[in-house]
Amino acid sequence: AEQLRNLIAGHLGYVLENPALAVGHHRETRSLVDPFRAHWRRREARYVARWTECLHRCYPGADARETAAATSALLHLLNSVPEWPGEARNVSDLVELVTAMALSMADVLRLREAPKAEVPS
Repeated sequence: AEQLRNLIAGHLGYVLENPALAVGHHRETRSLVDPFRAHWRRREARYVARWTECLHRCYPGADARETAAATSALLHLLNSVPEWPGEARNVSDLVELVTAMALSMADVLRLREAPKAEVPS
C-alpha cells in the first residue's frame, strides 16, 4: 500500500507542478509519428506496468483485467486534475483529497475480492 501511495504522490505532484505540460502531454501524444510514437508507447507501457504490478501486489485477488482497468481509472483521475475548474482545484488540501480519492478507487479491487453476498430472490 505504501508503494501505491508513493506512485500516486509522485504522479499527482508532477501534474500539479507541471499542469500545462501534463495537459499538453495528455492531448498531444496522439499526434506523434514513428519512431517517436513507438518510443513513447514503450515508455508508457513500462510506466503503466509499474502501476498494474503495484495494484496486483496490493490486491492479489484481482485479476489482470481488473488491475488494468483500475490502473487506467487511477491515471485518468490524476491526469485530469489540472483540467478541473479553478473552484474544484482551489481546495486547501487538494493533494490529500485527490490521494484519498485515488486510494478509494483502488480499494474497489479489495471490495470485489470479498465474497458476494447472496441476494434473496
